[in-house]
Amino acid sequence: MVGVECDYDEAFDVLADYVRIGIMDPEELSYRRQSLQIHRMQKTFDNIYSYRPKQRRPSTESSG
Repeated sequence: MVGVECDYDEAFDVLADYVRIGIMDPEELSYRRQSLQIHRMQKTFDNIYSYRPKQRRPSTESSG
């Protein structure tokens, strides 16, 4: 959900559902939410500060 689709809001809802249906302890919810928030922030900064120079195309003109 987060890795491919970057759907953090849905991931937060799923975590709450896990607690509601009893497959995750309520004490763990804040830790997991914080982890997702940190991941989201890191992805944002990675996208902002990633520099990818354009590929230079070989020249088709001959110098002559």
